[in-house]
Order: sequence, then structure tokens, then C-alpha cells
Amino acid sequence: MAEAQRETRLTAADKSARLAAGSLVRCWFAAKWPDMVLPPDNEGAWEQPCDHDFKLTVKDRILRIDVAGPKANGTYGRPTGSGKRTTDIHVIASIVGAEVGIHGFVPGDEYRDIFSAWDTQPITRMAFWLNCNRLDIDYALFKNTERKAVREGTTCHP
Repeated sequence: MAEAQRETRLTAADKSARLAAGSLVRCWFAAKWPDMVLPPDNEGAWEQPCDHDFKLTVKDRILRIDVAGPKANGTYGRPTGSGKRTTDIHVIASIVGAEVGIHGFVPGDEYRDIFSAWDTQPITRMAFWLNCNRLDIDYALFKNTERKAVREGTTCHP
């Protein structure tokens, strides 16, 4: 009985931390890209399940963003047996002390059942991509130029 109560408390604490992380990550994106952030489909009706924590409008596309926190064992990924769908982008975050730590992101099609935060792409890459889109800069052209410089052993810095 005591073990079941302990598990219930852990589950409640995990859920609270995930909700807090989702809210803080959404606020972080809204502070940097206020014109791109949209509320989730269940805004104001939190008792209804929703596969994303917020949405981003990028050009003429709406991306569903899920904030994924660690499971009780410290790994990240889709909860076993949850039936949770992948979204367009999963931002990997956790509560660290009194702050949220954004560890990176994973495109929806790469979201696996168990992985480490080390398996993510840096959030700075996503931030740069969002800034390029906001300023109407061709991100693909930038990436191709970067790849060419790496192949040729040149850098953009003197």
C-alpha cells in the first residue's frame, strides 16, 4: 500500500513538473517570437487531452510543439502504452531547480520511446531557423553554404 501511494505521489510530481516545463517553454518562445506562438487546441479546457503544448506559425505552416520532460527513470520519449502521437517538434526540457532547462529538440519523426537528452539537436539550431523564417532568410541556402565551408576547410571568421 505504501509503495502504491509513493508511486502516486511521484506520478503527480512528474505531471506537475511537466506542466510547469511546458508552460515555461511556451513563455520562452512567446518572449522571443511573439508573432509566431499560438495556443494549443485545448486552451482553456485543460481537462481535454491534447498532443501538443503550443503551436508555431512558420511561413504558411502551423507546427504542433510538444514539450517533453524526463520520465521517472530519467530517460525521455513517448510514455510506454500511452498511445501519445508524435507532434511536429518535441522540445526536450526539464525543471532544474527553480528554472526550466531546455536541452534541445527532436523532430517528430525521430521521437523514439527511450533516449537521452544528448540525442537531441541544439535548441539554438531551432532558434536560428525561426529567426531566418521571421526575417525571410533562406535557411537552406545558409545550411548549404555552411556545409561547403566545412568541406573546403574554410570558415566564416577571419
